[in-house]
Amino acid sequence: MKVNASIKLLLLIVLVFLALPISIFVISNALNQHKHDAEILNYIGFIRGSTQRYHKLDDPAKREQVVKEIEEKFDYLKFDVVGNSIFQHPDFIRDFDLFKAQWNAFHKAVNAQAPLDELNTLAARCWELANQTNITAQTISANKHEQLITIILVVGFFTLVLLFYILYIIHYEVRNYLETNIIRDPLTQLYNRIYLIEQLQYAVKSYKRQKQPFVLIFMDIDFFKQVNDTYGHAMGDTILVELSQLLGEELREEDLGFRFGGEEFVILAKNTSLKEGCQMAERLRQKVESYAFSTNETLTISLGVSQYQEGEDYNALLNRADELLYEAKHDGRNRYCSA
Repeated sequence: MKVNASIKLLLLIVLVFLALPISIFVISNALNQHKHDAEILNYIGFIRGSTQRYHKLDDPAKREQVVKEIEEKFDYLKFDVVGNSIFQHPDFIRDFDLFKAQWNAFHKAVNAQAPLDELNTLAARCWELANQTNITAQTISANKHEQLITIILVVGFFTLVLLFYILYIIHYEVRNYLETNIIRDPLTQLYNRIYLIEQLQYAVKSYKRQKQPFVLIFMDIDFFKQVNDTYGHAMGDTILVELSQLLGEELREEDLGFRFGGEEFVILAKNTSLKEGCQMAERLRQKVESYAFSTNETLTISLGVSQYQEGEDYNALLNRADELLYEAKHDGRNRYCSA
């Protein structure tokens, strides 16, 4: 089943509204965790520095103060087990447990008033393990930082893709609306008279720059009033639609087809000589004459083919094509006249 562009747009907007809070939550959670990990790194770094400072202190009171500060940091760290913390990484758990065990041994020795040499040796070992724990925590944090950047880039890219796609669909919808309601004929879906004038002005300007010839083919259904009088206007509309389809089959990619009004149609054939325009008109005339319309009667068209002449404006070109069309009708219909 073909999904209407408006429904697609609505679904995408709903998706964006759902994705945005989820994305904000994911990024916010990752940022908070990153901030939390930074605090852990600061505490580990503080403990490492304090164990190193312990070696250089001779005053027992100051040593006791350092031990107290280290214990305070450990009291914080041992409760930090929430979320995707560094504490949950197996490498950190391994190094931290070794470090904590060494610190406990050192602290026990301090309380037991062990000899100074033994305390210094234990403190030095504590510093080594604290340093290793700090390096491991920094490595884990750096990896998580890269993951955070990846998450932000992926979420940002996904959001941008959605927004660009939404803008594309809006552009598509607006263009379709303009074509359907402003520049297209609602019955035949060919371009209308307003758009013909715009394209003729553009073709004239383009000719002045590039000198590429173009041709205007004016056509009219012969005795169309009899169709309406005999079969009614509904059948008349059907004939107009069928003729517009035949006209569309004859158009090349660079050509444009228009409904000028009533039963009059126009082809703007770009980069086309008068000879090529006459050949196109003759093919279309023959196609219409041999086509089985819904009335089961033969219908014909008359055509006027005019090539743009340097120096004239689009009105002069339109008037010449119109005059050639009436000349073809005057000469017996079901033919084309050119100039």
